[in-house]
Amino acid sequence: MFARSSIDASEGNIEQKPLREAIARARRALLLDPSNYDALVLLGTIYSDFDDEKSLAEALQAYDPAIGLEPGRFDAYLEKADLFMDQKRHSEALPLAKKGFELALRDESDPYLLALEYMTWIRALFENKRFKEARRAIQDALQACPGKLMSSSADDWLRLIADAEKAKLVGH
Repeated sequence: MFARSSIDASEGNIEQKPLREAIARARRALLLDPSNYDALVLLGTIYSDFDDEKSLAEALQAYDPAIGLEPGRFDAYLEKADLFMDQKRHSEALPLAKKGFELALRDESDPYLLALEYMTWIRALFENKRFKEARRAIQDALQACPGKLMSSSADDWLRLIADAEKAKLVGH
């Protein structure tokens, strides 16, 4: 199912060793149970961190079956949305981020993790130039996730939105 990628070929890089080990564990788990959602999401997440086309294709190859296996869980939707945003595939990321965020709102009780899910949704709105909705999501996030992480992130996002709106008005 998963081919050897450039991650596997980087045997001399000490920083890559834990990643290779995690990939091997996830692959072993999938050999025992091909429907292991967590192993699929782990593989996708690891492969998403690399910029080569082969690794990114492997990430998608992991996220798609994970979503199919557990369409009610949010992790794979949001991870795939992040991958698409990193690839500048913003319009493809938006519906995934929306679905994942809606599921996270329903299921996530940890305010820190929920704040991270809000940030993925806010980023998807921002990247699709839906600034008004992004502002609303920031306000919702501040109410749902009080604390330093969300408030400092909200300030950063609001500055980015204001700068993007100014640039749009100026015509850049």
